[in-house]
Amino acid sequence: MGGIVSASRALVVLLVALGMLHAAAAAGAEGLLWQVRDRRGTVCGHLFGTLHLCDRSCFPLPQRVVAAFDAADTLVLEIDPEAPGLAEALIAAGRLPAGERLDDLLPAADAERLARAVAAVGIDPTQMQAMRPWLAGTVLAIAAASRAGFDASFGIEPWLATRARQHGISLLALETVGRQIEALSAAGLAAELESLRQTAEMIIDDRVRDHFERIRAAWLRGDADELLAMINEQGDEAVLAPMTEALIDRRNREMALRIAELGCGPSRYFAAVGSAHFGGERSLVRELERSGRVLAPIR
Repeated sequence: MGGIVSASRALVVLLVALGMLHAAAAAGAEGLLWQVRDRRGTVCGHLFGTLHLCDRSCFPLPQRVVAAFDAADTLVLEIDPEAPGLAEALIAAGRLPAGERLDDLLPAADAERLARAVAAVGIDPTQMQAMRPWLAGTVLAIAAASRAGFDASFGIEPWLATRARQHGISLLALETVGRQIEALSAAGLAAELESLRQTAEMIIDDRVRDHFERIRAAWLRGDADELLAMINEQGDEAVLAPMTEALIDRRNREMALRIAELGCGPSRYFAAVGSAHFGGERSLVRELERSGRVLAPIR
């Protein structure tokens, strides 16, 4: 079970913010750092779009990002990477009832393709068969990412959390473990199965590295709309719409309200959230503006 625990911990950190697959990013991304003010002009803090799976090329972060972070009193993340019980809670929530198998939920052709994808990334198929589709899809994606050279150990959030503790910056989580599990499992069976199929097909067709590289390019351009669009790429958008609502749109509304509640004044925050949350009219930026904040990009 150790491999599943490791993958599950990474999954909780990732939040599936980019539709189960994320990309590495070289330092220097444009357009993903904003200064946040209230309508009177008082600086509240900064908002930064991250990638959750990276490689060594992600570091060092751009100096403007590090400077904004070092000037903060509080680091705000989706969740604390060191929160206790992350993996255990995720595994418990993602386990099928005793006697049930993942293959029982799949058409025969999809079960065969899933078996090929699982073999390609080296996951124990017995462990995979015990998982609900949402957990199986994300564990499969994490394993594929690792084989493509991208790993949560090089994620930006863990680096920020470590630096915050070293510099005496407090850390605030926007969400609880329970809320994240709720989001991961809220889309419904049809969306979960479509996302699992999408991930398996990407592995079988050997498109994982190319997908990551395209996400990296969009991140470097600061193209949050493209990052958001790539979530459902090669999948049935209508079927996956409930997943986008559960994982992105609803959480954007909730996180914006939580960040707005931090207020503005002598203490400033640095809020770092996955970059797919910054695309579209329902983005975290738009939701913060609707809450009364004024955001200005820092380039």
